[in-house]
Amino acid sequence: MNVPQLRFKGFEGEWKREKLGKHLSFIGSGVTPRGGSAVYQKKEGIILIRSQNVHFSGIKLEDIAYITPEVNDKMKKSEIQELDVLLNITGASIGRSAMVPLNFPTANVNQHVCILRPNKLLVPYFLKSFLESSKGQKNVFRDQVGQTREALNLQQIQEFLIGIPSIEEQEKISSFLKLLNRKTNKQQEKIEELEEFKKGMMQKIFSQELRFKDEDGGEFPEWKRFKLGDIAIIKGRLGWKGLKQEEYVENGAYLVAGKHINKGIIQWDKCDQITDFRYKESIEIALEENDVIFSKDGSLGNPAIVKNLPKEATINSTMMLVRMIDEVIPDYLYQVLLGADFKRLIHLKVSGSSIPHLFQADMKDFEFLAPTSVKEQKKISCILKNLDAKIKKENEKLLAIKEQKKGFMEGIFI
Repeated sequence: MNVPQLRFKGFEGEWKREKLGKHLSFIGSGVTPRGGSAVYQKKEGIILIRSQNVHFSGIKLEDIAYITPEVNDKMKKSEIQELDVLLNITGASIGRSAMVPLNFPTANVNQHVCILRPNKLLVPYFLKSFLESSKGQKNVFRDQVGQTREALNLQQIQEFLIGIPSIEEQEKISSFLKLLNRKTNKQQEKIEELEEFKKGMMQKIFSQELRFKDEDGGEFPEWKRFKLGDIAIIKGRLGWKGLKQEEYVENGAYLVAGKHINKGIIQWDKCDQITDFRYKESIEIALEENDVIFSKDGSLGNPAIVKNLPKEATINSTMMLVRMIDEVIPDYLYQVLLGADFKRLIHLKVSGSSIPHLFQADMKDFEFLAPTSVKEQKKISCILKNLDAKIKKENEKLLAIKEQKKGFMEGIFI
């Protein structure tokens, strides 16, 4: 039966399962203006929406292109209207959709974005939400099982199968999803505000604009500039040979990679495990409590501190290990690696090479300011760690809201 698993009280009967094209008053995509990006305007003109601007959370205007009114006049057919649903139809973001809000300024789309204009029997937000759901995404990828779809054409989109309830039920579903999206956006804003607050605190602390008092209300000693190689052991895996399939085991030493680190926390349950022989092959990088690790290849940075080491563990060839031996505590170094000085080093490496890489020599020469008082280091680390904990807690709330929405969307569409 064409009935959803979840349903609001007061609604009954089967939904109609029909082709999407039957419920569209217009479908079409734009073109790239003659001359391509060379004719884009920098700061003013008519908005040209491209695939990077279309997100499930809405139309993002951070990386927007503009065209002249004259160019737009030649593309009138693909000028968007309020409550149009936009769908990415090519590339890595294929299937991503957004609805044009009320009072959106005059705008057009390029050939990578399709305009879906629902008729009076299909609520725009219901359509947008359906396309975002797993049922909608199956329509996008149904002809490409096990492959990556490169493009959708207009005929394929019109063939999408969609369950259509009454207008009243569509509006009820849309209202609830809008509420969840508002909660999501509000929670995301709260996280961003906390992250900005922490960033501001770090700038003030590391520039010494903000100083703390000791337990007696007195001044802490002056700070000094440290070179990391003088106060730490810095190691990476040398001469790593590719692991064979049989060397991955169910119960062995953990092998930590950058992908196993999430906001400073090592996700041990997601780590691969390797044989004892492979672990002991490079015993100098066997992890110890309070080691600081980060990615030295590819996506540079993303540090973590080893806390509550569950069992033997090591790092893979994309990681670097820093073990503090004098003057600066690991928790303070971790915050430094989240700060502006380390980000400048990463930016230098990323912009100066086609394959970003941090060498041990780079880290040995890395300089940063720190209090000479370990007590002040601990105080700073504790304050920033508490902010990290608040951000983590708010991120967990955000994840719970997203899971609630995902569960609802799984059951509300057919």
